[in-house]
Amino acid sequence: MTGDAIDADRLTVPAGFEKRVVELRSHEQVSVHDAALREALIFVTVGEIEVVCASGLRQRFVKGDILSFASLAAGAACGTGETPAQLVVVHRQSTG
Repeated sequence: MTGDAIDADRLTVPAGFEKRVVELRSHEQVSVHDAALREALIFVTVGEIEVVCASGLRQRFVKGDILSFASLAAGAACGTGETPAQLVVVHRQSTG
C-alpha cells in the first residue's frame, strides 16, 4: 500500500502494543526471524527497503508503504538507495 508520508512521532499505538523506529542504511540488512518483528506492522516513513522472501523473490517498499513481514514469508530486509530507510515497527508488547 503506497500513500502519504507517515509521521513517526505522531503515530500512536493502542494499549498492549509498542512502537519502535528502526533505521537501515544502504545495504544494511536485518533478519526478520525475531517474533516481534515478524508479527509487526511495518511503516516505511523514509527511504526504501528491499525484502527478500524465503522463495528468493525480492520486493521493494518505499516511503508511505505499509507491510507485514509474516505475510511475505520474508527472511531479511535490506536498506536500499542513498537515504537511510526509516521503519516504524508496531508490535504487541512482550509479556515476559
